[in-house]
Amino acid sequence: MSKKDKYDVQKFTGIPVETDAGGKYQLKADQNGETKLHTWRTGKHTKGKFRHPGQLMLTENNLTVVILKAE
Repeated sequence: MSKKDKYDVQKFTGIPVETDAGGKYQLKADQNGETKLHTWRTGKHTKGKFRHPGQLMLTENNLTVVILKAE
């Protein structure tokens, strides 16, 4: 693999969020009413840059996630 073919990959841990009636973000609960940590990986086709925990990320499935940790 040549140098130009390499790209940065990051792993994020976060919780899905949704907006309430007032437009504020709230943690999104699952079918059991629980909020759970999930991990996502970014790669070659990712746009934008990670800056800090608390930042929002839009997944490829249009799910908004608040980032808690980045690796």
